[in-house]
Amino acid sequence: MACQFTALLVHALVELEIRRAMAARDLKKIPLYPEHRPCESPSAVRIFEVFGGLSRQHLTDTSGAVVQTFAPELTKLQAVLLDLLGIPETRYQ
Repeated sequence: MACQFTALLVHALVELEIRRAMAARDLKKIPLYPEHRPCESPSAVRIFEVFGGLSRQHLTDTSGAVVQTFAPELTKLQAVLLDLLGIPETRYQ
């Protein structure tokens, strides 16, 4: 029950933060829906879906040592959402 409460709290806080940041920047809508349709009140579910495909890849040699790391490339929408949430893009690099 505590885990479910925490998840719902995070959900609500993400939505609140996005909506407050949109209001502060006078953004009426952001293209969050498929086909880049505008959304006035973003939901946490849709915000999390936008980031669902991100992954970091590690190239290793035969001994298992990391040779190179490939950071995910963020889309413009992902960058806007991170900015609205106050999260620096460097967290994904």
